[in-house]
Amino acid sequence: MASQSRAGAAHEAVATAERSVALCRRAANHSPERYEPALARALPLLSLLQGRVDDPAAAVASASEGVALTRRLAESDWRTYHPLTARRLRFLARALLRAGDHAAALACLEESESVLREVLERAGAETDRHTPELAETHFHLAFALRAAALAHLAAGRPGEAVTALCALLALTQRADGTGVHALCVRAFAEARAAEPEEIVPAWQRQVAEPYPTFVYRISTDGA
Repeated sequence: MASQSRAGAAHEAVATAERSVALCRRAANHSPERYEPALARALPLLSLLQGRVDDPAAAVASASEGVALTRRLAESDWRTYHPLTARRLRFLARALLRAGDHAAALACLEESESVLREVLERAGAETDRHTPELAETHFHLAFALRAAALAHLAAGRPGEAVTALCALLALTQRADGTGVHALCVRAFAEARAAEPEEIVPAWQRQVAEPYPTFVYRISTDGA
């Protein structure tokens, strides 16, 4: 009963968000300059809720529209909307991951990182405002790279898994977050535990170095 109640509440939240988007869209049709920013804010939330009720196609569509609209707003107000483009790319990446499109999700997160680095180069005194956004993007990128590596490995593509692991290891060199480093350690340990006879030789062939080892190991309870 409790699970049914939660599911019902989740679907009701989606319906409410859909009504909000519809109202914003109607208003934006009459006054784009005034109401398109509200529509761009409402779409990522709708995407997030659609993902929670296992509607990945709708979640991707909503998030994609939010990104496209924010890009258009940034053409006339770069300072306000270019950083928001990076944030909304993260929503799109989350929806794409739920849909199983790891390559597209990674492309979104890489663009989000690029956008934020560009913003930081111009930020001046506002550096502290945007630095946490970059850290958030790095964490999502690490999560997506780990997911991609394990998905490639499960599908019998150890070479692609190594490519993702290499990108994850490189990310730790430019990201300070503890979460990023923890996800990297976990990904290498999980990959080795899942398919040691596949991932280790593939790593050695492509990287020409021993497979990385860390102090930590994955325990039986996943800690």
